[in-house]
Amino acid sequence: MPEACHNGTSSPHECAILRGLKAGGDLELLEAWRGGDQEAGATLYQRYFSLVRNLVRGKTTDEEDVLQRVFESLVRVRNKLEVHTSFRAYLVAITRNELVRSLRERARDPHAFDPSTISADSVVPSPSEAVAWRAEQRALLSALVRIPLDSQIIVELHYWESMSTAELGEAFGVPRSTIKTRIQRARQQLQEQLRNLAIDPEIVERTTQNLERWARSIRQQADWELDR
Repeated sequence: MPEACHNGTSSPHECAILRGLKAGGDLELLEAWRGGDQEAGATLYQRYFSLVRNLVRGKTTDEEDVLQRVFESLVRVRNKLEVHTSFRAYLVAITRNELVRSLRERARDPHAFDPSTISADSVVPSPSEAVAWRAEQRALLSALVRIPLDSQIIVELHYWESMSTAELGEAFGVPRSTIKTRIQRARQQLQEQLRNLAIDPEIVERTTQNLERWARSIRQQADWELDR
């Protein structure tokens, strides 16, 4: 605990922020924000903006509006949130809901859009391959946008954002064992799409065997492109 919190020179909300910054405590920051401390809310925003941006990026032509709706929704419901373990998981759930809403609005048949079976690319063709510069990166991006939206989100969060199966289960509202099954299915879907794209078998093998490595290299390249 910072000295200022021990000697009483910092307010309880300031101490909550300091604890959150020191220990990575999202829940402490959320509690301080609920108490009226805007700096705590700003810290959470800065901490997770890139996660939300990367999750939305390349999946809709309405990216800025989706980003705005995600954080507006968070502001609106922050005092009602029942977050017991992972603020990040809850934010992912909000982002997914707003992304699905955006794609449904653009789908030819909004009522038929099912994120568990339909890809974002089938609604909005993605330009995301522009960030890739290696053959394996381009192959992975080409395949990613062609698998069902929920599978794509799970792969990106698990391999790009290092979200655990427990956190993903909380975000999707399903047991951890179900997430493990979905990760395995998503890898199979990626491999199938790589083969459908008639990509060199050696590239398919390198990409699927080193999925985590190539996924994170794409994330780093995307961050560099967006921050230039």
